Amino acid sequence: MNKIRLIAVLTLLASFLTVSVLAGCNGEIALSPAHLEQKTAQSSTVPKENPNEKVAVLPTDDAGQSTDAATQTEATENTSETGQSQDAQTQENPTQDTPDQNTGQQDNNSDNTGSSGNSGSPGNSDNTNSGGNNNSGGNNNGSSDSNKEDTNQNTEKKEKKFADLKITLIGDSVVLGGVDEVKSALPGIDIRAKNSRKLSGQGLETLKEEKADGVLGDIVILALGTNNVTLDDINKAMSVIGSEKQVVFVNAYRGGSDYIDDVNAAIKEASQKYSNFTIADWYKHVTSNKDIKLATDQCHLTSSSAKDYAEVIKTAAKKAASKMGVK
Repeated sequence: MNKIRLIAVLTLLASFLTVSVLAGCNGEIALSPAHLEQKTAQSSTVPKENPNEKVAVLPTDDAGQSTDAATQTEATENTSETGQSQDAQTQENPTQDTPDQNTGQQDNNSDNTGSSGNSGSPGNSDNTNSGGNNNSGGNNNGSSDSNKEDTNQNTEKKEKKFADLKITLIGDSVVLGGVDEVKSALPGIDIRAKNSRKLSGQGLETLKEEKADGVLGDIVILALGTNNVTLDDINKAMSVIGSEKQVVFVNAYRGGSDYIDDVNAAIKEASQKYSNFTIADWYKHVTSNKDIKLATDQCHLTSSSAKDYAEVIKTAAKKAASKMGVK
């Protein structure tokens, strides 16, 4: 009995092995007629495939799956290697484009634009700089602008000369005797002289008018000591003139007059008070030169002394100009 059972089991095992072998070779398991009928019935109920739909059919065996995976992996690796090699080649040879190809890259590479496009075309700043170096037109424009700026700066920094300064002289009757000589010594000078003029009266009013009209010179010469002047008079005049201009005050000489010492003392005190104040020392020039010939009143000028008077004023004016940095 046990032998019969053993034979039956072996028979079943052999059948199972046979079925397994057949499945491995054909990809299907042999079915009984009943099973075939059931499978046929199930197939008839499955809806028909749409001919327009694409269905990916993958192999069901292990060998087929391994092949697809290997194919996909190999394709990915090839794509990656190809992309890397192409990128590397592009980076190594960025300038090997033909002129026709460069035409389409004008927005990105200003080197490829015309000379008039370098300043305004967008693109790589390095390329723009390179284009500037190769573009003689751009450099010429820059140089031209730079030259213009240098020229303007040189013009502004041009050293002002004494002859360029505007000079105003306000004086009394002594000046009237030497107008021509003063004009010869200082060409272009504006002389406002009048008989018996005093600084405290008409002299101060004339200063105010000249200042209001904007015609007061860079250097203002006051020859108003003959008819007396005080430090207070000078202070008022200096407040009108201002500190931006240089002032030359001609001191006085009048033989036999005691008040002249007081006049010249006030003028000297003002020179110590104001940094823009210079003395034209006519008194010292007359007293130190015995050959000076004055009029009979020992005050007014003669034709010969007028030249000396003009030179004394000119010397003081140049000294005042030096305080302005003008030679």
